[in-house]
This record gives sequence, structure tokens and C-alpha cells, in this order.
Amino acid sequence: MTHNLAAFLREVPVRLSAGPVQSNPLQRIVPCYEAWRFAVIGPDGAVVPCCYCEEEILGYVNEEGFAHLWQGPSYQGLRRRMLAIPKSGRPICRECFGNCNRSAENLRIHRRLHPFWRPPAPR
Repeated sequence: MTHNLAAFLREVPVRLSAGPVQSNPLQRIVPCYEAWRFAVIGPDGAVVPCCYCEEEILGYVNEEGFAHLWQGPSYQGLRRRMLAIPKSGRPICRECFGNCNRSAENLRIHRRLHPFWRPPAPR
């Protein structure tokens, strides 16, 4: 298990100031990269891409094995949909455009992969 307490402490004031209902415009313009970095395995063996996407079950590790799931069609399809979030306007889960706490990390990864990318001008 890893953590980054310094990054978490930087995000806490921002999160607290947002109030109970949060809007996350960043995830509307930057793809989600979580399906390349994480997997959550539930007590029943269900594999989901992150702790927020509980309804996005990609398979069961006790039935198919983790390597098969990680490289298989369910994860591949999810990764394509995650890359398409900015173009499709469709979130993966109910947290994508709201309380997703991975958006800052997704922005960091996106800028690293696309060094000349600039966010679109506000409308």
C-alpha cells in the first residue's frame, strides 16, 4: 500500500472549500488514467478500476485470474472509454465529474504524456 500524504494535505483545503456537492470540470477535459495504474479487488473477488467506480465490475479475480482481467477485453474497453471522456462527455462513474479525487493526478499524467497540451479556453 502506498500513499502520498503531502499531496493529500494540499488537496484537503480545496475539497473542504467546495462544499457538499462538488463539480469537477477538470475531468471533463482530461482523460482518466486510473485503469493503467490501479485495480481494486473486493472481498468477493470483484475487480473494479478504482474505489469510486464500484459499479464498473470488470470481472472476478477468483474466476479469471488477475493477469487475464488486467489485459483482457473488459479492461481494454474501459481504458478506451476513459481516454474518450473529454470527447464523449460521458463519465465512467458517478464520481467522475463530481468528487473524483484523482483528477489532479490525471492532469499531471496528461501533461507528461502531452507536453504541448493546453486546457481549452473557458466559454
